[in-house]
Order: sequence, then structure tokens, then C-alpha cells
Amino acid sequence: MRILITGSHGFVGKAVVKQLAPTHELFFFSHSDSFSQIPQVDCIIHLAGENIFGRWTFKKKQRIRASRSGFTEKLVASLITQDKIPKHFLSASAIGFYGDRGDETLDENSTKGEGFLSDVCEGWENASKPLSEHGCRVVHMRFGVILSPDGGALKKMLLPFKLGLGGRIGSGKQWMCWIALQDLVRAVEFLLNHPEISGPVNLCNPITNLEFSKALAKSVKRWLGPPLPAFLVRLIFGQMGEALLLASTKAYPKKLTQSSCNLLTRDISTAFDFRKDRKGS
Repeated sequence: MRILITGSHGFVGKAVVKQLAPTHELFFFSHSDSFSQIPQVDCIIHLAGENIFGRWTFKKKQRIRASRSGFTEKLVASLITQDKIPKHFLSASAIGFYGDRGDETLDENSTKGEGFLSDVCEGWENASKPLSEHGCRVVHMRFGVILSPDGGALKKMLLPFKLGLGGRIGSGKQWMCWIALQDLVRAVEFLLNHPEISGPVNLCNPITNLEFSKALAKSVKRWLGPPLPAFLVRLIFGQMGEALLLASTKAYPKKLTQSSCNLLTRDISTAFDFRKDRKGS
């Protein structure tokens, strides 16, 4: 299959390229490339987007929106002018679509939440609607926190936990959704090969922050450190900390489960199997 990948140099993009390169013909596209030069392909895997970590200043928020809904709108507008549009469009999105929902059990049929991240995800997903109207299968891959010791959020967490300083955040009762990087790339390949699946697809499993913190401390053979109070999270990280560290989202991968896809493990310890992850198995 001829596949064009955006965001191929990113944390997720590199892993997806490694997974698909042996069996597919891959093409790459970045923000600096011309939309008029997009090759005709069978599928787009759209992973490009500004990193959401960092204080959410006005300019940072503008970049986040522009790199998602803005860039997607331009990409889609170019694709629908081609003589033969792609058959499949697999686009990154996020569990942030659901917002802060406490202990409510969520799946792909759940409504949009409130807040900046929810609005960003809604705009991001809506930007690809014209492709659906032209007969292209569109999948919105709603990622949870992607875990790998070689990058992303987990790499940032490792040092304090190795020093015995890592603990729960806030009450620790908030639900966070996670997915191991290797599970994610296999799930992307599964979606690529199952054209009957479309629309939003949750790529995650939920765990409380306290359970996550205990598992990570155990994996590095350290005790659970002191908690990080909610007021300090808000003081240090501002709105980003409220949305990413304190908000509670308990979402399940209903569509994948119904499709008999068993690629997403619920055992959090597998995401901390550092030797296994680095071997890329």
C-alpha cells in the first residue's frame, strides 16, 4: 500500500514508520512541504501537531490549534482536488476530546467535553469531514498518554521516580488513559487493515493516577514518593497542568474490543518493560 505519513519525525511517527516500512511504500510530508506536491497514495496517516506540553500561553494555544485543525484543513483541501483521493485517512486525535468527566465511563459514543483540549480535538476531527463526504474512510485515533521510556511523558517522569521522589498527583483518584507505544503502532496497523472501522477510535485503557504512580515506582524498584499537591500543579503548570495532570477521563477502547482486537494490554507494567520496549518487540 502507498502511504503518506505526516509527523514522521515525531515520537509516534518514527515508531509508526519503523512498523510499516517493511511491508508498505511510504511517503512523508511536513509543514514546510508544498501541498501541491502531495503524491497520490492509498492512505494518509496524519500524526503532525505541536507538542502540547509546556505552559499554555496565548501564542502556544494558537500554535496548537494551527498545527492541528489549521494544518488538517489545508491538507484535506489539497487531497480532495486530486484525481484519485486516498481510500483511508487515519488521523491522530486525543482522549482530551472527552474533557474532565470524573468517574464517568466513556467510549467512542460519549459526547464531547468542555475546555481547551476538547475544543482543539473537535476542530481537529471536524477538519477531515470533507474527505468523508468524498468517500474516503476517516478514522480519528484518540490517543491516551503514550508510554515509552525512550520519549514522551514517561521519559520525563523517570528521573524523579528513580530518585524515590515520584508520587501521586493531586488526590491520585483521577483517571488517566494510557497506551504503550508498541501497542499503539500495532493498533495503527490493525486499523489500516480493517476498513470496516471508521470514525472515532479510542486507543487507550484507563488507570487511576495513584495506581499508575505505584506501578512506575515498583518498576524502578523505588518507594512511592511524596504527592504533588494540586495547588502546586496549577502554580507550576497553569492550565496545562489542570487539563493534563488533574483532569479525570475514564475512557475505554470499545470499538477495538468489539472488533476482537486484543492489541491493547491492560497491564500497565508492560509499558515499563524497558528492555522489551527498546528491542521494539
